[in-house]
Amino acid sequence: VLKTLGDEKSGDGSDSGEENEDSGGNCVTGSGGDDRGDDEDEPEKYTLQFHFTDDDGIPYSETRYIAFFEDGTQTRGETDEEGYTERFFVSSKHEIKVKLLFANDDFLSMEGHYGR
Repeated sequence: VLKTLGDEKSGDGSDSGEENEDSGGNCVTGSGGDDRGDDEDEPEKYTLQFHFTDDDGIPYSETRYIAFFEDGTQTRGETDEEGYTERFFVSSKHEIKVKLLFANDDFLSMEGHYGR
């Protein structure tokens, strides 16, 4: 399940798009919303947060993950008790792929397509 944050202010002037859920698949996609602030010179910012659950809606809580960005950078983290990743803040629309890591270090591939 992928959730993009909506109607939230993060203090940096960003808010975001819509919520998209996939109740039965391994691949989820979402479209990020954009924020066009009052200052036209301010670059757009996008916020994305993934929410991982199994087919029965049970969250992948406290599960390690790696987020892969188009520019080659990676972020490692752990989902919270409800299966949410950290919030990712980017200045342009691009794809973020998140892979969940389990005790046996196998990957469960889940992809989030941000703005594509």
